[in-house]
Amino acid sequence: LRRLQADNNRLMQLQKNNTLRLNHLPVSKGEEVNNFASLRSTVYDRLLKPILVAAKTAKDLATIPQSGTLIEACYRPFKPVEGKPPPPVFIKLANITFKAPLLKHKKNLPAPTADEKAAGTTKFSLVEDLTPANHRCLNLLSNSSRVSKVWSIDGVIKFILSGHAKPFVVSPMFVYETADNIVDEALLQASLRKK
Repeated sequence: LRRLQADNNRLMQLQKNNTLRLNHLPVSKGEEVNNFASLRSTVYDRLLKPILVAAKTAKDLATIPQSGTLIEACYRPFKPVEGKPPPPVFIKLANITFKAPLLKHKKNLPAPTADEKAAGTTKFSLVEDLTPANHRCLNLLSNSSRVSKVWSIDGVIKFILSGHAKPFVVSPMFVYETADNIVDEALLQASLRKK
């Protein structure tokens, strides 16, 4: 059963491989009528362009792609709920080669405007779109006092334990209940590889 769950999770992650998740972007007036062009324009011009400029300056991109060349689709998975944080924006990239430079230079996301701060946004975040299982695993590790750093690359979760330098990879074969389960399994797998 665990093997089947792991295979299903891996296949689901492959489907999300060219999708990024943008968090904390308030819903704009033009977007309330489900205007794809307005959302794509806001995401590209306001948030992604500074990242693309930084990637080009660092020579991680030869040219800055136009909006239509970069973004295949841009949407929110559900409508906003009054009093709750805005739903994330999913950005399906037209070409997977844009993913690495965008994530590498995401620290160049602009700060929220005064209006966005007034709406409750303290900062934007751009991350890989992960499966529910991978997202849960990432959150468990993020909140663990045993872990100093956690990240994902193409859906593979990696982490560094406090006091260690070498990253560990989360085994995709298991469904984890706690961060301690994840860490203990990674330590076990690492010790088995040494033998």
